[in-house]
This record gives sequence, C-alpha cells and structure tokens, in this order.
Amino acid sequence: MPVFPTTSSRWDSRFSQVRGSPVYESFHDWVELWLAGCVDYGDWFDFVLPYWEHRHRDNVLIVTYEDILKKPEQVILDIGNHLGYTVTPEEVEEVKQKIQFNNMKQVIEKGNKPAAASIMRSGKTGEGVTAFSERHHRIFDKMFRERIKGTDFDVYRY
Repeated sequence: MPVFPTTSSRWDSRFSQVRGSPVYESFHDWVELWLAGCVDYGDWFDFVLPYWEHRHRDNVLIVTYEDILKKPEQVILDIGNHLGYTVTPEEVEEVKQKIQFNNMKQVIEKGNKPAAASIMRSGKTGEGVTAFSERHHRIFDKMFRERIKGTDFDVYRY
C-alpha cells in the first residue's frame, strides 16, 4: 500500500532530507539535479506510476498523505476494509490520534532517532510549492504532462 506524496511535497520533503550535503548546496541546485535525473532514490514518477498501473488490483490500495490529513477517518476505514478488517469507531479514533503528526514525531524522538525526527518538519502539505521558482514550475509542469502521457493518472489529484 503506497502512500503517495504530491509531487511538490516530494521535492521539498526529499530536499529537507539531504540538506547540508556537499552535493546539494541549495534547493535550486537540488531541483536542477532532480530535473536531470541525478538525485539519489530515483524520481517521483518512477515510484508512483508502476503502482498506478496496478491500482485496480484487489491487493493494491493507493493512499495520499493529503487524504490522510483531510479525511483520516475515511482513510482508516478504507485501509481496514482493504485488509478485510472491520474497524470499530473506537479503533478509528485511537488510530486517528496516533497518526497525528505531532504524536508520530514524539514517538520517533522518544525512540532516540534524532536524524529521523529532524526531517519531520511541519506535517503540512503544499509548502514545497513556495520554494519553486517560476522556471521550475514551468519545467515541472511540462515534465509532469510528458511523464504521465498515455496514462489516466489524475493530474489534479496528485
């Protein structure tokens, strides 16, 4: 069950993980390398599109981070249903509390994982878009449309 970050969230989130590396001196440098396909962990399209091709299979459920934030109860019920489990209202509430950003960050911090906690910033979406230059927006929009051409990938949802 993949959890899809939106493309802009992916860029900003991934850069926050490598910030301080001598290879990536600035967000601008990192985006330029990403656009050229020269960053570690591959690109967002290579991660998302293979799952998208199989989204109608019974054993695949696609969830977005944005969905988790906007309608956590429904996502919890969907995941339970996908796994063949009936989730009670009490369990929905318990899971909803546990998956809140601040709670998850505290769990990681308590587990002595400072590096992991340091890449967890605000838990909000859409922050990555503000870091893009106009040029990056144009290039990315063009790339996005080219990479999803021939699929029925929902451009406006992701």
